[in-house]
Amino acid sequence: MKMRKTLIASVVLTLSFNAMAVNEVRLEKAKKGDYKSMQAMADSYCSEGNLKESFYWQGKLINYLRAKDNLSEQDKAQLEFYMTKLADGYLQQTCSPKVGEIVIGVLHPDDRSAAFWFNELVSIGNPVTYYPYYAKWDLKWRYESGKGVQPNRALAKQYLRELAELSDDKVISKNTFYTEKMREIRGGARYGLAEGYYIGDYFPQDDELAYYWATQAAQDNYAWGKILMSGLLFLGRGVEQDKQTALRIIRETCETTSFKAPCKVYKEMKEDKLDVKLISLTTFSKVLRKYDQ
Repeated sequence: MKMRKTLIASVVLTLSFNAMAVNEVRLEKAKKGDYKSMQAMADSYCSEGNLKESFYWQGKLINYLRAKDNLSEQDKAQLEFYMTKLADGYLQQTCSPKVGEIVIGVLHPDDRSAAFWFNELVSIGNPVTYYPYYAKWDLKWRYESGKGVQPNRALAKQYLRELAELSDDKVISKNTFYTEKMREIRGGARYGLAEGYYIGDYFPQDDELAYYWATQAAQDNYAWGKILMSGLLFLGRGVEQDKQTALRIIRETCETTSFKAPCKVYKEMKEDKLDVKLISLTTFSKVLRKYDQ
């Protein structure tokens, strides 16, 4: 029994030494700029829970790709992915984040580092993934709120309009996942413009333009665009009043979305008690959160 335990301990020790030797070799190769070794180091440190070192090697991967001449489309896609992964890593405080997704409720996000990498993403010309557009959408909010950046309402407004005015050839692709993400981003920006014109924030108050951009957001299947569009139709603001069409649109939205707001709007429309203030506020406002309970 004692010999068996000694043998097991010897095998474990040998494996540990071998793993250390492999890691040392990999580390040396990574330091010399070997791409796969750098990937392995980033993953290895991540599995150990060492965010600082994992982020360091993720940054090295980005620099490696940036330094390449004549990036292929695959290289560019990897560059955009790693930049987004690093930005989201700083935001979500993990080296294996949900890439390209907004995660709410993270304690102590590093907004400044995230904003830095999102700005780097936005500077990429002719993106091949949706990530740079996702970065621009995130930065639009940051330049409004000052999270990780100096507030800049003019730039926030510029980014909002650029995203809202994206042409279909930039949004629609054979890749259904890409198209879904891009419609979500463009739809959100179009709704932002509609809301801006409706309440007179960023832009002069203009019901007709509010209705126009709400319909554009609705075309991207953006639920809040449908809510605002149906509300304006119901009230006859910026468009000829058509309560029947408004009720149909909001009923369909209620039936096809998972949150409560459209169903409450539908109920109030049927009872002719629609509160116009509640159709025009963003998802992050206190009133709309209350409305969606």
